[in-house]
Amino acid sequence: MKNRRKVVIFTLIAAAGIICASALILFREKSPIDSAKVATEVRNEKTKEANESAKDTQIIRSFVGSEITKETAKSGKSNVEDINAIKDVEKETSMPGKPELADSNSANNNDITGELCQELKTSIINKDSNETEELLDEIVEQGDESVYHLKSLLLESNEPDVKEFAAIGLARINSPKSVNELIDGVRKTQDENIRENLIKTFNEIKDAASADELLETLTEEETGILRDGVRDTLGRVADSKVVENMVKLYGEFDGQDKGLEQINLLATLLRVRSEESVPALKDIIVKGKTTSLSTNAALSLGAIGSESAIKAIALAITDEDMTGNELTCAHAMASIKNENATSMLSSYLSNDNEDLRMGAALALGNTNSKKVLAILEQASQFEQSEKVKTAIESSKAKITAVLAMKSTK
Repeated sequence: MKNRRKVVIFTLIAAAGIICASALILFREKSPIDSAKVATEVRNEKTKEANESAKDTQIIRSFVGSEITKETAKSGKSNVEDINAIKDVEKETSMPGKPELADSNSANNNDITGELCQELKTSIINKDSNETEELLDEIVEQGDESVYHLKSLLLESNEPDVKEFAAIGLARINSPKSVNELIDGVRKTQDENIRENLIKTFNEIKDAASADELLETLTEEETGILRDGVRDTLGRVADSKVVENMVKLYGEFDGQDKGLEQINLLATLLRVRSEESVPALKDIIVKGKTTSLSTNAALSLGAIGSESAIKAIALAITDEDMTGNELTCAHAMASIKNENATSMLSSYLSNDNEDLRMGAALALGNTNSKKVLAILEQASQFEQSEKVKTAIESSKAKITAVLAMKSTK
């Protein structure tokens, strides 16, 4: 028993020595160098010390356990005092159970993130834009570990600029957790001007990583600036998967609010502008589940206006499974303004599909080029369809008027 008590006393003395050594390292004097560099060194030192402390604690407790096991082997039995001796060491080292270095690192990183957020707040108040951006980048790199502290700044700070930068950080992290907290922060903000500025930070969301959370918010917010902000953000980042989810949700709505919820989704679909959404938009047109979905998908492709979007419209118009949306697609193509797609559009003037020729002729009228004017002149000589001829003549008149106006300047 005496030996066991000696082991425990030795262990406690060793632990105290480790703590004192860590304190001396932490508070050692530093030369007056750049403050940001000093802060970084201190944070790195804390991380190193936390890991070393956890390792030392594990060694101490392993040593104690082995010594007590030896004593027990000598005596041929174990008793409650042995167990209590181990528990005393665990209590003194503040590490219950088996130590996990990952948990220690996580807690330490959280402390560092909290310090970074406080430094961010100070730099924002001091209007140090360079340091603010550097700190914000470092905070965003921490990912979800920064969410709690950024949310606290957003809700608790009295400074509008601090709130706004905290919101920017949450948006740039762009995880389901960070965007949920950002949306919650917007909802809890009472000042309309600040609320509007917070919603503008949605522009910092650059991809569809948090699209499910945004879609859920869209179904919950029937009106208001938050709904509009979510609509615009989804329209900007939506890829094909997000568009498919919109269509799925559209068909699942029921109840008395069905109409309003579907209108919200249709309005969002109309805002889609991502190249990654083109395949799904084409499928909506071809499958034609509803006229509203098909029309908005076609109009979105026209607004995207890239060569891939033009090709998708053309494929939709000529698809054998098309269910009566050819004219809608032709008008969507007519809205395209892309001078780099002149060759592609010109090639459609000789296609067998009448609606495709009409759409291409109208789109070419947006190019304002003498070369295109000559192409339309030639096409009109062979065109048999009256509605395509009308489209060609309309585009020729439009281009001629623009060129005449340019020549008078």
